[in-house]
Amino acid sequence: MKKILMTLAAVLCCATLMSLFSACTKEEVIGDTTYNFGFDSYSSASNTFLADITLIDNTFKNAFKQELGVTPGNGYFIYNGGDDKVKAACEKAAAVLKEKAIPGSFVYVVTKTNAKGTSTVYTWKQ
Repeated sequence: MKKILMTLAAVLCCATLMSLFSACTKEEVIGDTTYNFGFDSYSSASNTFLADITLIDNTFKNAFKQELGVTPGNGYFIYNGGDDKVKAACEKAAAVLKEKAIPGSFVYVVTKTNAKGTSTVYTWKQ
């Protein structure tokens, strides 16, 4: 009985130490992370307004699919590869959009929600 209790104590000690050291990583991924994306605001008097917002949205969706290997749903996707890769995909989309002459003012935001809460990952403004 004493041997079982000592073994159990050693296992618990090891598990506690492992959780402490793993909490010190640069970017911690906790369970499923849902990323939401879409317009925070937009303004345009252009007659191509609907085509413009569709172009912006599809450019971000394509970047998520190509760079992250996810198929975005209607304004969200689930990805556990970390914020740095999501930001990189957003920056690629922004680079593509920078080459386009899109009239108007747009703010496109990507947020994440996981066990720690919700936070903004990327904001694109034009």
